[in-house]
Amino acid sequence: MGAVGALAIAAIGVGAYAIGRQGAARPGMIRVDAAATRQITPNTVSFTVGILARGADAAKALHHDGQRVALLIKELHAIGVPLAGVQTVNISVNPEYANGGGIADYTATNQVTVTLHRLSLASRAISTSFTVGGNGVQFTGPTFSITGDRAIYAQVRVQAVRNAKDKAIELAQGAGGSVGAVIAISEQENAPAPSYPLYFNHAFNSAKALPNVPVSAGTQQISVSVSVSFALG
Repeated sequence: MGAVGALAIAAIGVGAYAIGRQGAARPGMIRVDAAATRQITPNTVSFTVGILARGADAAKALHHDGQRVALLIKELHAIGVPLAGVQTVNISVNPEYANGGGIADYTATNQVTVTLHRLSLASRAISTSFTVGGNGVQFTGPTFSITGDRAIYAQVRVQAVRNAKDKAIELAQGAGGSVGAVIAISEQENAPAPSYPLYFNHAFNSAKALPNVPVSAGTQQISVSVSVSFALG
């Protein structure tokens, strides 16, 4: 399988069609629906890491948390993650209450989303996140996606139109007619179904528990559906 994976393009003849003649001044028309699909290896992976820290007051909790997140970003960059691939998505500070009802301390959380276009970095990046976060880490992901490869969608789109024409020819011949020029085309791209991420909370994970995290991207299906109207000869 290459960078975009092995592919089987499938013609899906979802058939709504109409064949008709409406007077001598207007030629007949045939409309067909068709689709094409392709299995692709995702080229992008993302996950979200939340680092938790406690402090006697809100400022101290936020300061300690900020130091750990800065270390996380530094360590991720050191293994090849670009700084543009790390984005802060949430910062919060909340009081923790003692049994008697008073405030015992404060918990700060800083969450960053890491986006990688080199899937080979995913395993090390996830392991690094747990190494830095330890038992104070919240992890959501990974989520795989296909980005930036419009050429693949173009190929699938062309195949969908070819499938539509082949189907129109079969239908027209069955009715004793022939297919002429294209009158109208509409299309719909169907993005891959989202992969459902895993969630680990801070009470479960530690750097020692997950020293090396295996990551497999698998494949995702993209599809293009078209509706094409042809003149009917």
